[in-house]
Amino acid sequence: MIEYNFKGENYLIGYWRLYLKYHFFTTGWTIVMSQARSTVLAPVAYFKKFFFLFAVLTFLVVCLLSVVLIRKSLIPIETLRKGTGQIANGEFGIEVDIRSGDEFENLGRDFNEMSRKLKEGREMLVQSAKMGAVGQMAAGVVHEIGQPLTSISGLIDIFGLGKPSDADKRRLDLMRKEMERLTTIVSRFKNFARVSEHTMKPLSLNEVVEATYALLEHQLQMKRVYCNLEKQGDLPPILGDRNSLQQVFINLIINSMDALEGKKDEKPTVTVRTYSQNGKVCVEVKDNGSGIPKEIQEKIFDPFFTTKGPERGTGLGLAIISSILHQHHANISLESEVGKGTQFKVSFPAAS
Repeated sequence: MIEYNFKGENYLIGYWRLYLKYHFFTTGWTIVMSQARSTVLAPVAYFKKFFFLFAVLTFLVVCLLSVVLIRKSLIPIETLRKGTGQIANGEFGIEVDIRSGDEFENLGRDFNEMSRKLKEGREMLVQSAKMGAVGQMAAGVVHEIGQPLTSISGLIDIFGLGKPSDADKRRLDLMRKEMERLTTIVSRFKNFARVSEHTMKPLSLNEVVEATYALLEHQLQMKRVYCNLEKQGDLPPILGDRNSLQQVFINLIINSMDALEGKKDEKPTVTVRTYSQNGKVCVEVKDNGSGIPKEIQEKIFDPFFTTKGPERGTGLGLAIISSILHQHHANISLESEVGKGTQFKVSFPAAS
């Protein structure tokens, strides 16, 4: 490349030597090209002129993209921050809605699971505190009422030994029935207050369910309630007390039977299903009865809460169930819809 000046303007000359074959007229051609220097270097000058503008635009685009990405990251972080603040204020069970499609979404799912478990743990603590308070009260009630009831029952029997009139006999029979009801209530208090030393042994929930059904079969037939047993054959064993667990399932099935009273639109049915799931052994008791309204579903495990009349229940059945299951490290959950039925699910840890 040679540079020269011609009439005040600089030029660049480039040349190439071509070695042609012999059949051309002459060999050893040299091609020379001359071009004004300003024309040759025009693209470089153009690049220099707009490079700074291009660099500024690139910087602005990078900054804008950075702001967008940072805001995209900060939104789920702020959502999680608000969620943790609510939990710190005692609002357990809240959920965050993060749909970022990345690790933040996974973190949001883990947060929701943690929040749900915290709510369940708090509810269990509250329920345990209620059970402890009611248990202490029940022990005092049993002690204070038990002896007078025995004395009154004995006096009723003594009055019956004479020759009472027909009217007095009716009164005595009524007194005996009421005494039996009071004795039953006190017995339930006693069972609730007793700190049982359960003998935990490996057992099959299928066998417990079958034994419970055998005890209630006649009662089911009398009330024209169909009971459907669905048992998983290879069910893992659990550690438990057979008699206590029978009491749990008897109460649950009787509650279902009560919910089916007066049902005419379809066949009254109680379904008892056993299965294993995620290391748990589960029993479901489901009916197609009247269902439980949402506003009282959270109260049904509270002691003395009942939707039945005073002559049919004390409101301790589900509270006793909850207490027994707590001793077995088991959980109970409820799903119910008014007009469609109710399902109780009990989950036990499988025996290791």
